[in-house]
Amino acid sequence: MKLLLLYKLRQGVTKDEYRKWSLERDQPTLTSCEGVSRYRVFDVGSADGEAAYDIVEYVEVDNWDTWRRVTTTGPMVPIGEDFQRLVDTTTVITLPVEEIA
Repeated sequence: MKLLLLYKLRQGVTKDEYRKWSLERDQPTLTSCEGVSRYRVFDVGSADGEAAYDIVEYVEVDNWDTWRRVTTTGPMVPIGEDFQRLVDTTTVITLPVEEIA
């Protein structure tokens, strides 16, 4: 299963703060979880300086049940707490996607 997650950072959280957390804590933890085969994080830019989202994540995971388990148990619990502090959770959109090939 492939997922895209789109979201904005909380007001006052800088992209540098988010980037440091993502590289040092989030990405290493999530990629070590069983059932997650790929995880990439993208900083969204915009030609006119204003984008609808700040961050896009791409995740490949075994299935939806695995994703729910991984994100709510074990080593991801403190990562989720950090996520709540850094991200405006009212903006989070999770989209299951399938590549058109």
